[in-house]
Amino acid sequence: MSLDFMLFDSSLGSTLPGEPSAAVSEPSYWFLYPFFESLSDLTGQMADIYGYAEFKGGARNTLLAMIGQAEDVVGRQPEEWLLCTGRRTGVDAGPIFERIQRTELLSTLAALRDLVVAAIACGVEVHAVGD
Repeated sequence: MSLDFMLFDSSLGSTLPGEPSAAVSEPSYWFLYPFFESLSDLTGQMADIYGYAEFKGGARNTLLAMIGQAEDVVGRQPEEWLLCTGRRTGVDAGPIFERIQRTELLSTLAALRDLVVAAIACGVEVHAVGD
């Protein structure tokens, strides 16, 4: 699963073909989840791997600020770490861990930042679409 961010032009009623997009992998999503929750508190839009969110107007600036906060936190992490992303039940009950790589997550955040900056410059929305 992933969470895909893309530019959306409401005057056209569609995403912009050939424009940049950014994909957040499931492990990265779970690391960023607290940031997305805070973003939801501020904008009313929850970027979720199971749903859909629209960021327009000032919400794009709020999304950009959240990305900066996440970059600061990720930058202080080790190059690689394990993150608990869920729990198994039944005979194999226990936590599920995924490996997170700092450089990969920072690259994802940079792509997302570039996308939001482009949306602000072009006056279009940022849409987040889960699988």
